[in-house]
Amino acid sequence: KRARDEKADRMKRRKEDLERNGGHRATNHDQSDDDAGADSELEWDDGKAKHGRSASPPAHSPPCELSDVHKVSIGRTKFAKLCFYPGFEDAYRGGFVRISVGADKNTGDNVYRMAQINGFEEGKPYALEKENGQTFVTTQYVVAAHGKAVRNWPFFTCSNSPITDAEYKRYMQTCLVEKVNVPTRRQLATQVGRIDALVNRSWTEAELTEKLRRSGALAAKYKSVDRNKLTKRLNQAKLLGDVERQEEIKAEIAALDGPKLAFGTSLHKTPAQTGPKTLTQQDRLAIINQENRRKNAEEVKAAQLREMREQRRIEAAIARGEDAVVDHSRRVRTRAVLKHDVNKETGSGASTPAKVATPKLSPKKESEVLPHMAKLHAEMEKQKANGGIATMRRPLCDDDIIGAIDLGIEIEL
Repeated sequence: KRARDEKADRMKRRKEDLERNGGHRATNHDQSDDDAGADSELEWDDGKAKHGRSASPPAHSPPCELSDVHKVSIGRTKFAKLCFYPGFEDAYRGGFVRISVGADKNTGDNVYRMAQINGFEEGKPYALEKENGQTFVTTQYVVAAHGKAVRNWPFFTCSNSPITDAEYKRYMQTCLVEKVNVPTRRQLATQVGRIDALVNRSWTEAELTEKLRRSGALAAKYKSVDRNKLTKRLNQAKLLGDVERQEEIKAEIAALDGPKLAFGTSLHKTPAQTGPKTLTQQDRLAIINQENRRKNAEEVKAAQLREMREQRRIEAAIARGEDAVVDHSRRVRTRAVLKHDVNKETGSGASTPAKVATPKLSPKKESEVLPHMAKLHAEMEKQKANGGIATMRRPLCDDDIIGAIDLGIEIEL
């Protein structure tokens, strides 16, 4: 009853205030009184709302946690893979990156900061490496914000490692001090859906063509063919000693690489970029063996050249009729004789030519006929001469020849 009376008094005062203010809302003082009255009403009703209605859930979502940040973060490898996808910028706007801001002065280790992606912009071209080790040129930069500090960063400054707990706490503290809104868990959950749709999207032929054009994959394919052709021409010009032609070809090769890329990047890796390699014992032995094989090949080639020069010198001395000391233990290359050497038959020496006689043609001697074959031929001629009747000539068979052979075997009965 007491609560009802207090409520009736408040309603009466509110009505009077509305009449006094011409229909406007009540003052802040009255609103605070109403809130206090509502609290008292809840106390009298044991924490239950009037008319049996349940309290509605809060409309806001809690701030994002580190696990939520990991779902929408991206590194340089994913940038290289997805940067030419249609809708890439919209899908990752609002995500997070782990950026390398430099080296620590005391320890020399890289210092990383967690930053939110505000968008993407175009800038100077630079080289970016794919997951398979190939490089390509891009002009995209990520606009990242750490608190109120906003800056454009190339993709290769973004780390592939996950954001650490210390970096997350530093980012949240910076946003709290600088009064920067932090994305909620509900916002990041919505962005996870957009990222999944981007990765698992279906492609059309036009989209694939546009992606290849932007990434320069087709141009790089034909560029390597052109580079090989120019390299072969450059080697030929070096063999001919054409210096002017060499400079022209070098300029063409430099034109294939395009303009100079930003941040000292290049499409071709240099030893400084790859970094020092720790050699194992097997690697060192392989290098030593390779060097020994190279030296052995050079020594064998030099020995062969010396042998060829010595052989030409001896042949020239013999041709001049001089006495030359010949090493008979050396290897001699076999040469085919394409014409008859008269000097070798006559023994007159290399300096005395001999007359070549005209060969006489004589009839070939008939080969001797075996006795049993002669006997068979005689019998055939006899049969042919005795009869005047035409008969068919039967050729000699194997049985006839074997029967005519006198084997000298006597059989006693």
